[in-house]
Amino acid sequence: MDIKNNAGIAFINDKKTTDKHPDYKGTLKLENKEYFVSIWNNISKNNNKYLSFSIEKKKDTEYKDDFNDSIPF
Repeated sequence: MDIKNNAGIAFINDKKTTDKHPDYKGTLKLENKEYFVSIWNNISKNNNKYLSFSIEKKKDTEYKDDFNDSIPF
């Protein structure tokens, strides 16, 4: 799925088996770098609903050339 820069998307986590697993999983694109997003539904002590989240940078999948570029062919 193509995500616009400085935006994100999350879907219900249908693989959740414990309360520690996020309720939603998704992707965030910030300054053209992609991140995994995990989101939990929570209820405060005052019985107010809120969301908490964490983000983790996706590993670069870009091809890195480890060869010596000074070779003329």
